[in-house]
Formats: sequence, structure tokens, C-alpha cells
Amino acid sequence: MGRAISDIKANIEVPDLEKLVEEVIDGLTVRERELRDRHGRWHLLQVRPYETAENKIAGAVLILFDIDDARRSKDRLKHAAFFAEAIIETVREPLVVLDGELRVKRVTEAFCEKFRVAAEDTEGQFFYDLGNRQWDIPALRSLLEEILPKNVSVRGFKVQHRFPKIGEKTMLLNGRRVAPVEGEEAVIVLSFTEADA
Repeated sequence: MGRAISDIKANIEVPDLEKLVEEVIDGLTVRERELRDRHGRWHLLQVRPYETAENKIAGAVLILFDIDDARRSKDRLKHAAFFAEAIIETVREPLVVLDGELRVKRVTEAFCEKFRVAAEDTEGQFFYDLGNRQWDIPALRSLLEEILPKNVSVRGFKVQHRFPKIGEKTMLLNGRRVAPVEGEEAVIVLSFTEADA
């Protein structure tokens, strides 16, 4: 009591704490910082103006929340997403990621090269509307619509078609549900392989 905040040696170092407190008091705003303690645990520091019963600002209140588990989970998810993205871009097979409505969420560079399309013209479109509607096949539609709800896979579905820009081809489709990370919806990953003539 009665000591300057800078005199207190906390387990968490906030180099500009005095300035932060002054900004909160002067600006009447709440400020937050994510910080690590000396043991490497994450905390959220929240600095709020302290208002008396007479509606006068008499200082600031500092609150620390332990956010270590949440922060580490977030970091793990970010790493997992980066890892998955790296794998997808490394695969030489054309891949498409579809959402639950069968809209294209993502196409790989290999898909764009194979079918001579641009990602920006493909992503966001319904899968069945791509190209000259070459994927709008009732049997394929039935299979794709069952992947997410029934967790089934599509293996070697054959599509023989005259594709725009690349001509007559026989493509084999494989598809499966990919379990979501926490907070994300499940998706369908489709791969495309040209069948041997």
C-alpha cells in the first residue's frame, strides 16, 4: 500500500506498466496485453480505470487472467493449420477442399495447373458449377452428399469428359471427410488422378 507500482517486482515483467496505467487513467479506456511470466506461462493483463462511488476516476485496476492453456491450444491449432497447408501444397495431385454445401473452399496449385483455371475464379463456386459442369453427375452428387453426414469415402469414381482447355480425359476422383480442428466445420478433400489411357 502506498508504494509506486514500479517498486513492485512482479513475476510478470511489463516494461511500460506506468505509461500503460497513465494512458488508461487519462484516456478512460481499457487496455490489454498478453504477457509471459518467468516460468513461460501466458497471462492476460487488463488495466481498467477505477471509478469511485462519486463517479470520479481515482486510479486504475490491474487484473491478471491465466490464459496459458487457451494460448497454447491456439498456437497448436495455428501450427496444425500451417502443417496441413504445407502438406496440401506439396502434394502433386490436384486437390479441392469443399465445405458442407459443396462449395470450393480451396484449390491447390496442382488443380489449377491441371485444369487450367485460376484459384480466384474457382474458390467460392459450387463444385457442380465448375468448368462446363463436368462434375454435375447424379451418381457423383449422391456420393459427395453422403461424405460428411455418413463419414463415407469415394474411391476411384470415374469421370470421362471433354474438359474445357484440356480436352477429352478420364479422371478418377477420391474423396473423404477431414475431421475439423476445434471450432471448424468438417470438410471434404477431393483428389483427381488422370486414368491411364
